[in-house]
Amino acid sequence: ILLGATLLIGAIIMLVCDTVAQMPGFDFTLPINAITSLVGAPVVIGLIIRKKALL
Repeated sequence: ILLGATLLIGAIIMLVCDTVAQMPGFDFTLPINAITSLVGAPVVIGLIIRKKALL
């Protein structure tokens, strides 16, 4: 169940990031890694803070 949920959520996040990166109506596109880092950085920071709070 965990593997399937991870694959599904990862695919959904990448589709949303790709849609934001290409922004319909604009002439330019952003790099997909810039958008995914904006999503992933707060998650990593939250995990680090939570781990320090448990210690």
